[in-house]
Amino acid sequence: MGTLHNKQMYFQRWKQFVSLANKIRKACIYTNQSTKKIRSGFGTLRIFWINYKRKQYFSVWLSHIQDEWDLEKAVEFHIRRTKSQVFRHLHRFTLRQKSKRIQDRQAYHTQDWLMEVYDTIDNQVQKIKYRQLQEEQEKEKQINHHQLYVENMNRQRIIAQQKRKEELIRQVQKEARQKQVASRKLYLMTTFEDEWSAKIDKIERNLIPSVDKEWGFSTFFHNNNTSQSKQKTPKGELFMKAFKLLERDFYQAPDPTDQANIMREKMLSSGANICIAIIDSILFQKQILIDDFVEKVIEYLESISTDNISATTGNTIPSGGHYHKHKNSRIEKDQSGEQSQQLTFQKLCEIIESFDIEIYPSTIRPLYDELMVVPNVNNDTSPTQLHKNIVNNLKQCIHNSFQYLGPQGSKWKKYINPIHEIMMYHNIITGKKVYDYEMKTNILKEICRENIRAKFVLEARIKYRLEKKQDFLHLVENDAANIIRKMFLSHKEKKKWNRIKGPRLLRKRMGKVKV
Repeated sequence: MGTLHNKQMYFQRWKQFVSLANKIRKACIYTNQSTKKIRSGFGTLRIFWINYKRKQYFSVWLSHIQDEWDLEKAVEFHIRRTKSQVFRHLHRFTLRQKSKRIQDRQAYHTQDWLMEVYDTIDNQVQKIKYRQLQEEQEKEKQINHHQLYVENMNRQRIIAQQKRKEELIRQVQKEARQKQVASRKLYLMTTFEDEWSAKIDKIERNLIPSVDKEWGFSTFFHNNNTSQSKQKTPKGELFMKAFKLLERDFYQAPDPTDQANIMREKMLSSGANICIAIIDSILFQKQILIDDFVEKVIEYLESISTDNISATTGNTIPSGGHYHKHKNSRIEKDQSGEQSQQLTFQKLCEIIESFDIEIYPSTIRPLYDELMVVPNVNNDTSPTQLHKNIVNNLKQCIHNSFQYLGPQGSKWKKYINPIHEIMMYHNIITGKKVYDYEMKTNILKEICRENIRAKFVLEARIKYRLEKKQDFLHLVENDAANIIRKMFLSHKEKKKWNRIKGPRLLRKRMGKVKV
């Protein structure tokens, strides 16, 4: 029964709800538009009121939370301030105590210093007194021995005057002999150089035309047909062969897989080889060989070793010098400014300038660096061994320059431009530069002709250089023989005169001969 009653009750409620919903739906359908707006307005007002109350409650809650936060911050700040004040007072107290202790220590130190000063003053006073006593004793001794000293000095002065007169006479005679020898040597050298300069000019004036005539350069260069020029010139084939070799070597492309090609590129871009090539071309135009430059460097190194032979003995390192025994080490000038036992950069520039060569120091620097390389062959670091290394490096640079950059004496030198890194030919005398993209066949032929001319001129200069040395040696020997002959004849005449004049002087002294 209970379950049926509940079902009936639920059914009645459902029925009432449905009927009420239908009534409301019908009322909503039949109501006008104004009532709908009023109902919606009441709804919005209710929502606004609910939101307003919610914001009020939230603001009250925020103000409560802010008060609690400010209270906590105030408590923390008070605690922090009390701690900082305590530490500040403690720091000031420690500083005051520290300053007091420092002042006490300074007072003790000043007292000790004053005691030491007083002791040193007492010692100095005693030393002064003792020195005064010694000076008085020495004065007494000097007064006692003054007369003996004056007598000895007078005796020595007389002897010294006599010796001084003799020395002055010898010195005047020595200077006169030196002037005579110097003037004689200058006369011989000037006459010898004038004769040989005229002879060399005559030889070289006729040498180049003879070479051009022998090789037929005039017909070869004026005729455009190479086959006809070969037939007309007796050495046309040799010239074309040399020209082709020169052209092939100039246009040879770099190959990173070939060691010989890598070595060639390295030598063509070496600053030391470029400097040697410039020096060689300028010296050759002045009728000087590169061997004279090498001899001057060797002469300077020998003068250094002879000047410093008493200061350095054995395998010793120069005082203040800095060098190491590895491959790329450098031997620089002493930092202390003392005289070094090695070739300096300034001296190398002076040697080059002595040949009247105008060249930038930046061009000479790679050559100097290359000369100062010490090979790691042996552990000998003596100055003589280092001088040998410098000479060997110089000769190796000259050999590499002639092998890769151009033959000795040629005006045209081939190298890689260090700025643009482009292969080029450089006329050292005129300053003309021809890059590989500007090169023409006529220029290469001209370069080949200059190389051939330089070859023949070099052979002639080497030949008459040897002849000049032999002639100079013969001249010196003849002059020395003439001097010895004159000295012997004068000695013989003096000896003969003394034989005649000796008895006459004896008779004069004996009073037997009246003069």
